[in-house]
Amino acid sequence: MIELLPALGKTEKGDGATVTEPAHRFEGDYWTRAEWREMPDTARRVRLALGVEPIAVLPHLMPAVALPPAPKPLPLGPQPGTCLLADIADTQPIPHEALVLALRGIDLMTGTLWGFQHGGWHLLTPETVRQRPTYQALTLAWELLELPGSSLAELAAVAAHALRATHTLAERLGAAVTREEAPVEAARRAASLVLLKARFARSVELRLLAPGTPFPSRRAWRAAYGLGFGWGHLDLLHWPAAPQRALFTLTSAGKPSYFLPERAAEGEGIPGLILSFELPSCPAPLETFDAMALALAHFREQLGGHPTDEGGRELDLERLDAERESVAAAVTQLEAAGITPGSREALELF
Repeated sequence: MIELLPALGKTEKGDGATVTEPAHRFEGDYWTRAEWREMPDTARRVRLALGVEPIAVLPHLMPAVALPPAPKPLPLGPQPGTCLLADIADTQPIPHEALVLALRGIDLMTGTLWGFQHGGWHLLTPETVRQRPTYQALTLAWELLELPGSSLAELAAVAAHALRATHTLAERLGAAVTREEAPVEAARRAASLVLLKARFARSVELRLLAPGTPFPSRRAWRAAYGLGFGWGHLDLLHWPAAPQRALFTLTSAGKPSYFLPERAAEGEGIPGLILSFELPSCPAPLETFDAMALALAHFREQLGGHPTDEGGRELDLERLDAERESVAAAVTQLEAAGITPGSREALELF
């Protein structure tokens, strides 16, 4: 028997009797700190799920995936790849008092205003614009994916309206518009981004469904940890365990879709497993797919069940090959559009 968490508090009934509070609730969700009194450490919780029997550690079953260096975080400021930008500059710094007056009555639609000062960008709002006395330059930015319109003509008209607001602001400041994109070019970029996102903003999934009797959650935990998974972000199981470079995720096909160790300790059953990764943000999509397929085979060996694709169709070798070819084709098309999966450009767009 595995020992569950001890009670974390006591309550007094009206008759003076003391009732021990349960350490967790099977039908509940996340506990509050008030309920827990103090949070148990992660390792202790994971031991609840894994039990006391030894686990066969089989990391050699999974391939070593060589990853490119992690992309640096996107810098704070307007993003040229996914935005329509217009710059305003003057020979002298722009005082914030003049900027506040000039902005009155100007409709920026969904645009944001950025101010450049001391080598960095600052997002300007009515609350933050007064935080600095002057700005060396200004940039107005509109997310291309948020421009309303279903045709190039409509998108170009919206972009032209946005740029007119830029010229109005510049005239009021006595400054000049030093960079702007032609509305028709902005419309074309917006339409291209919409198509790219519609086609490739998807996850790649492989599933293992229980044959009738649910899989014991504890057995799923043990099989996952034997392959080098780790429990972490969003209460999911990730491979490999390092959260910064996890390539794919294991979720439950039931509700809830996340894993709580206490539920496994209580004997929770789950109707199936879903292995998945986000195609555009994955730095090695084909290698990740291959690793995911190996993990699926291991889970089937350990748990039984029926492998299927996302649509519920039987995942035999022919369909598995077709799924891999689909991933390869998507990678080729993304790279042809100048977007490498897992790159900064991909993270910015998707």
